[in-house]
Amino acid sequence: MATPFHIISNAPLAPPPGVHPRPDWLRVKFFSGERYQDVKRIMRTLDLHTVCESARCPNMGECWEHGTATFMILGDICTRACGFCAVPSGKPVGPPDEEEPFRVAEAVAKMGLRYAVVTSVNRDDQPDGGAHIFARTIEEIRRRSFLPCARIFSTTTPKPCPASTDRSARVRCMSAHSNCCAVPRKRIRKFRPKLA
Repeated sequence: MATPFHIISNAPLAPPPGVHPRPDWLRVKFFSGERYQDVKRIMRTLDLHTVCESARCPNMGECWEHGTATFMILGDICTRACGFCAVPSGKPVGPPDEEEPFRVAEAVAKMGLRYAVVTSVNRDDQPDGGAHIFARTIEEIRRRSFLPCARIFSTTTPKPCPASTDRSARVRCMSAHSNCCAVPRKRIRKFRPKLA
C-alpha cells in the first residue's frame, strides 16, 4: 500500500563520483616535499616547538614547504585554557628551558630566515611570565643569524610585573605585540567565567 509520507533514507548521502564535498579553497593540501622535511628535521633535532604543530594549523604544510615556521618558546604546555585555542594546557613540568633561546637561534640560522616569528605559551607559573627567555631568544637570533639586521616579530605574553618588561624593552625587536590572551583576569571572569 502506498504511503502519503515522504520517507527519507538514513543512509548517508554520498557526493556524485568525481565531486569532492568541499571546495578547493577549503581543502588542506598535503605537503611532504624536501623543504617541509628539512623544517621538520630541524624542529625535531633541536627539540623545538612551533605554534603550527601545537595549535594544529591547517596551513602548516604550506608554510613549512616555503621554509618558514612560527617558533613557540617557553615549552608546549600553556597555563591557560582558552576555549578558542588548540594548544595543550595544564601545569608545565619545571621551569622554562634556559637553552631554548640558543636552539631557536640555531634553527633561524639553519633555515636562513631573514624574518623570524616568535610566540609563546603563557607561563603564569613564572614570576616574570618568561620575559627573560623572550629577551634571550631575540638577543640570540640577532647574534647568530646570517644578517645582523634580521627582523623579529614577537607576540609576548602579558607580564605580571613591570620589572619583567625592562629587559625585553631593551632588546631591539622589529615589532612586539601582546597576544589575544592579554585580557585582564578580572574581565575574563566577568564575561567568560569558564576561562577564568
